[in-house]
Amino acid sequence: MMTRILKTKLFAPPLRQEIVARPPLLARLDGVQQRPFALISAPAGFGKTTLVVEWINQMAAGRNKKAEMPPFSIAWLSLDENDNDPMRFWRYVVAALQTAVPNLPDDVTSILDEQVPVAVAGFLTDLLNALTTTTSRRPRDIPHPVTLVLDDYHLIEDDNIHKGIAFLLDHTPPHMHLIMTTRQDPPLPLARLRGRNLLVEIRQNDLAFSQAEAAQFLNEVMGLALHEEAISTLSARTEGWITGLQMAALSMQGQDDVDGFLAAFTGSHRYVLDYLMEEVWQRQPPEIQHFLRQTAVLDKLCAELCQKLITADEAFKQGTQTNPSSSIFHLNCQAILEYLDRTNLFIISLDEARFWYRYHHLFADLLRQRLAQTKPERIPVLHALAGEWYEENGRLPEAIHHYLQSMTQDRAAELIMQVADTYLMRSEIDILLNWIGSLSHETMGKYPLLFVYQAGAMLLAGQSFKTIEAYLQEALAYSNGKTTGEVNVLRSLIAAFQGQLEASTYYSEKALELLPPENLFLHSVVMQNMALAQMLNGDVDIAIDSLLTAAKVCAEANNVMSQVICLTHVAESSILAGRLFAAKDYYEQAIVLAVDGQKRPLPVMSNAKLGMGEIYREWNQLDKAAALSAEGLALFKRWSEISGLDGYVWSARIRQAQGDEAGALADMEKAKEIAARFDTWELGDYMVGILRAQLDIEQGRVETAVRWLNKSGIHEASLAETPYHMWETGHMTLIRLAIAQQEYEQALNLIAKILEQAAKMGRQGTVIDALTLQAIAYHHTHRPQEAQTALQQALTLAEPEQYIRIFLDKGDPIRQLLGTLQQTAQTPNLQPYITQLLTAFQSSTTNRRAATVNRQVPIADPLSSRELEVLNLIATGYTNRHIAEQLFIAHSTVKTHINNIYNKLGVSNRAAALTRAQELGLI
Repeated sequence: MMTRILKTKLFAPPLRQEIVARPPLLARLDGVQQRPFALISAPAGFGKTTLVVEWINQMAAGRNKKAEMPPFSIAWLSLDENDNDPMRFWRYVVAALQTAVPNLPDDVTSILDEQVPVAVAGFLTDLLNALTTTTSRRPRDIPHPVTLVLDDYHLIEDDNIHKGIAFLLDHTPPHMHLIMTTRQDPPLPLARLRGRNLLVEIRQNDLAFSQAEAAQFLNEVMGLALHEEAISTLSARTEGWITGLQMAALSMQGQDDVDGFLAAFTGSHRYVLDYLMEEVWQRQPPEIQHFLRQTAVLDKLCAELCQKLITADEAFKQGTQTNPSSSIFHLNCQAILEYLDRTNLFIISLDEARFWYRYHHLFADLLRQRLAQTKPERIPVLHALAGEWYEENGRLPEAIHHYLQSMTQDRAAELIMQVADTYLMRSEIDILLNWIGSLSHETMGKYPLLFVYQAGAMLLAGQSFKTIEAYLQEALAYSNGKTTGEVNVLRSLIAAFQGQLEASTYYSEKALELLPPENLFLHSVVMQNMALAQMLNGDVDIAIDSLLTAAKVCAEANNVMSQVICLTHVAESSILAGRLFAAKDYYEQAIVLAVDGQKRPLPVMSNAKLGMGEIYREWNQLDKAAALSAEGLALFKRWSEISGLDGYVWSARIRQAQGDEAGALADMEKAKEIAARFDTWELGDYMVGILRAQLDIEQGRVETAVRWLNKSGIHEASLAETPYHMWETGHMTLIRLAIAQQEYEQALNLIAKILEQAAKMGRQGTVIDALTLQAIAYHHTHRPQEAQTALQQALTLAEPEQYIRIFLDKGDPIRQLLGTLQQTAQTPNLQPYITQLLTAFQSSTTNRRAATVNRQVPIADPLSSRELEVLNLIATGYTNRHIAEQLFIAHSTVKTHINNIYNKLGVSNRAAALTRAQELGLI
C-alpha cells in the first residue's frame, strides 16, 4: 500500500507579483550550483522562503543564461511537525525527488510502500547511487541537475533524520544540491562544510532589508507614500525585519497621524505582539521563557550579567531546588545564550567572540511587556542588580542607566558625579542632560555640583539663560556658596557669549582663585574662556597665542572638548589672518582629536568639519565643501545648537556659491531660529542679522538688508563699545550695502577705516576682502588706476593662499578688472593666478548676482524655510492635501503658508506664484 502523500507539500508557494527584488542575495544563492549545500537561517518573518522561491522563478525564466549557468530541476518539500518520523520524512523526500527525477529506480521508490520494510541506512545508499547514476548519465528524460529544497527544517527534531541529512551531505553526487530554510541552525557539520567551502550561508543580517529596500517595500509594494525620515525610523525600529515592516505598513494604511504611529510602534503593537507570541514565545520551554523575561531589562547581555539576574529570582531558585531536572540548562546562562544564538531567537551577537548579545528591538519590547504583565514588582529589582554588576565591572555609564531605572537615585547621582567631567570633556552633553534630568530635585540638592553640571550642559545645548541662571543659583544655595568657583566658570563663558569681555575676564580670574588646584578640567575651561575673550578683541596673533596655550592646558587635563574648541578657534583666527593652509592644518588636528576610544567622531568634531567646509568653499571646491558641511551639521545635532548657528551660516555661503539661492536663504533662516532660541548669546542675534543682510545684498534684496542692519543697531555701534570682531563684520556689511546702493564714496570712507584697523589686528583675510571691495568702488567711480592698484594688492596677498571665491563672489566688476590686469605687463608674477581666476569665472555655473549691480527689490519680506518647502512642493505639482501629507502638517496650515507666499510674492494664484518664484530664482 502506497503512502498517502499530501501533494501540496511538494510545491513551492506562489510568489507575490509585487516583491522587492534582491539581486545580491540571488547571486549568493547561485553559489549552491557549485556547492552541495545552501543554508538560509534566520528568525521568523525574514523572507527565507520568499527568497528561495524568487530564486527558483528567476532561474526558470533564464536569468542566468548570459552567465552560461546550466538549467536544473527543483524538488520542493515543505516540512511540518509530523515529519519527525524518519520513515515519513524520507518517504516525503522521495516523493519530492520524483517530481524532479521521474525515473527513480524501484529500490528507492519502494520506501513509498508502507507494507515494504525499509532500513533507512541502506535506503540512503540506494538513493545516492540512484541520483549519481541518473544525473551523471544524463538520459534524455532527466536532462538537469537536481536541487532539493527543505523548507522550515527547524521543525525537524529527530536525531536520526539529522544523521541521515549529514550522511547525504557527506556523499552528495556532483549534480545534487540541497537548500535548507530554517529558523535555527541544524545539528549538522556546518563548521566542516564551511571550512571546505562546501556551504553557502545566508543569515539574518543578509536578509534584513536595507533602508533602500525598506523604502521600496513600504512605498511601492505596500502602496504607502512615506517620507524619508519615516522610512528611516521604521527601518531602524524593525532592524530590517520584513514581517515587522509589513505589520507596520498594514497598520498605517488609513492612518492620519503617521508620526504618532511611528512613535508608538513597538513590539507591543497588536499585530507584532500576536505574531511574536505565536511564532516565538509560546514555542519556548518554561526555562527559556523565564530567562527571556528576567533579562528583558537589559540592553546588552553577557553570561555573567544574566547569571546575576537569573539566580536572583528566589521563586525560580526554589523551584529548581525542589525539581532540579526542570531546567535542562541548570541555570547555565552561557549555554542559554548559545542556544538562543543557535536557534536564531531574535538575538544578535555584538562581537566576534560571542560574548555580548542584544535582543532585536521589537522582541525586546515584547519581553518587557511580558515582564510588566507577570512580575512588575521585579523590574526595579532587576535594574538594581544590573546596576550593581555594571558598577562592579567598572562600566559606570551602564550602571547609571540601570540605577536610574531602579529608582536607586543616590547611587546614580554619586556615579554621575564621577563621570560628569569626562562626558563634558567628550562633548557628550545629551547623555549628561538625560541622566541629571532623571534625578529628583531632592537628590540633586545632596550633590550641589550637579546643578553646575546641568547648567553647563544646558548652556552648550543652547537652552534658556533664565533656566541656566536658576540652576547656578540652586548650586550656590544648596552648597552654601562652596560652588562659587565652579559657578564663576560658567558665568565667565556666559559673559563672553554676551559680548561682555571685561566681565568674562573678571569671572575667569575669580574662578581661578577659588577652584581647587586638582580640578584640571575646570581650570582648562577657564583658560579656554579667557582665550575666547581675546579672540573677540580682534588681534588674531594674540588670540592664536592664547588659544594655543589654552589648548595645551586642555590637553594636559584630558579635556578633549575644550582642546578641540580651542584648535577650531585657532583655525578660524588663521582664516581671519589670511592663512588658509594653516587653518586647514589646525582643523585637521582637531578632527584627529575629536574621536572616542573606538575612533568614532565625537559631537565636538562638528565645528572642525564645518570650518573645513568653509576653507574648501573659498578654494571653490564646492562639492567637497558641501560634503564637509553636511557631516558637520549632522554632528552638531548630537551636541550644541551654538555650532548649528555657525554651521548653517557657512552652509548658506556654500549654497549661495552653488547658485542655490533658496537653499542659502533657508539655511540662514535656520541660523536665525537658533539665535532666537539661544537667548544666552546676545551676539548671536547680532551676527545672524548682519550676515543675513549680507545674503540679502548678494541676492538683490537691498531694502530687506537695510531693515536687518537697522534692526541690528550697527550704525550706532562704536568700536569702543563693541567687540572688534562684531564691529568689523558689521562694517564690512555696511560697505557692501553702500556699493549696492551706489554710495561709492561712503563705501570708500568705510573701507579706509576697515583697512587701517584690520592691518593693526593682523586680519589679512579682511584686508583682502576690503581691497576687492575698494577696487569695485574705484571701478564704479571711473578711477581705473586706483581700482587696478587695489585689486593688485589683494591678489598679491591672496595668491599664496589660493583664494578664489573672495574674487568670484564679487561678480563682473572684478572679472573686468582681472581682464585688464591680464593685458598689462605690470604683474608678471601674478599672471598665472589671474588666469586661474578668470578660468574660474568662465567655468562657474552659479550665476550669482553681483552685489554691485542695481536691481529691483524682489521681496520685501523673504519666505521662511517652511514657506520655501511649500513653494517647491507646489512647483512639483503637489495638491494642498499632498503637501499636508508630505510635510505632516494640517491642511489648514498649508493654506496659511500658501496665502503668506502669495502676499510676499504679490500674486493671487499658483501659476503666478510659480512664475514670480522662477524670476526670483527661488525654484
